Amino acid sequence: CRVVNSANTGEQEQEQKEREAYLAGIHRRLRRENTVDARLRIFQEALQKYPGDPGLQNGLAQAQALEVKVDSLVSEAQGLEASRKYDEAARAWSAISELGVAHPDAEGAVNRLRRLQEEARSAARVAWIRAIRDSLAAYHLDGADALLADAQKEFRNDPELAELASRRDQLRKQREASQKLLSRAQAELKGEGWRPASDLILSSLQSAPGDPSISTSALDTLIQASHSALSKDVSAAEMFLEHAARIQPDSPQISTLRSEVDRQLREDVVNRRLADARAVAEAGDAEQALTVISHAYSDFPDEPRVLALKQELERDIELEKKAQADRNRLLEILETAQSLREEGDLPGCLVTVKEGLQAFPNHSQLLEMKVS
Repeated sequence: CRVVNSANTGEQEQEQKEREAYLAGIHRRLRRENTVDARLRIFQEALQKYPGDPGLQNGLAQAQALEVKVDSLVSEAQGLEASRKYDEAARAWSAISELGVAHPDAEGAVNRLRRLQEEARSAARVAWIRAIRDSLAAYHLDGADALLADAQKEFRNDPELAELASRRDQLRKQREASQKLLSRAQAELKGEGWRPASDLILSSLQSAPGDPSISTSALDTLIQASHSALSKDVSAAEMFLEHAARIQPDSPQISTLRSEVDRQLREDVVNRRLADARAVAEAGDAEQALTVISHAYSDFPDEPRVLALKQELERDIELEKKAQADRNRLLEILETAQSLREEGDLPGCLVTVKEGLQAFPNHSQLLEMKVS
């Protein structure tokens, strides 16, 4: 029995040594392998030899858990890449190496993500610059401000962005200068300084050429100026209207205002022509006054005041012609009667006087000649 026990003990010791040597080799192999798949194969192979070994079972469980974690990170990285979240995807791949294992796709994926991230940054820069240029071209300065702020956070010290920021500042200064000129123009309008106001408005447009904000403000100021001047200086109102039409020729406001200006211009011309005709008539030249008003009537045949004055002058001229004819007839009768009396032809003189009294009853000279 002692011999048998001793033999068994020797065999057990030999088996233990073999087991320990095998497990030591397993651990060496595990240290050399940095992939989850390789480690799983090593543990599975070892458990086939020593299926009940708790250390191997625990190691297999840990390797399987690690495999789940790695697969989860790979899936996460792939999802982030598909969503173009390249930086986050690269961090997910890096998290695998932080677990102490390698993945066959990790290095290639990280390199690809870095390239994609750089391409995305480059594309984002181009898109930002295009959007900023478009905003500046449309004079959307507030929008350009927001775009530049975001772009310069991402691309610090970028010379092209700095140039665009300088252009934005220049446009803002131009706009502010033009707004000041418009304010001065509005002050001039309050004092009826039509010409200075016009010059200031035109200068505001020249100071910020193409800026729709200034064009709109200038247009509003010109329309306001034309309304203000309409009842006081129609030529000034017309001047402001012409400037406004150059900015927005199809504006309904301008169309309405043009009708008002045209009416006032007509009114002024009619009044001036009437005044001219009356002045000539008052100077004693009714015929010339009629010529003046007839020309006016040719230009304004539907103006009742012109027609009334024309008819009035025509009546006055007819009356004056009749009066002159009467004066000539009376003078002729008086001269004939006087000549007959001087010749001693008293009956003939009396006949002539009676004829004269029929035409000019109660005329003093004729009555006197009749009595004498």
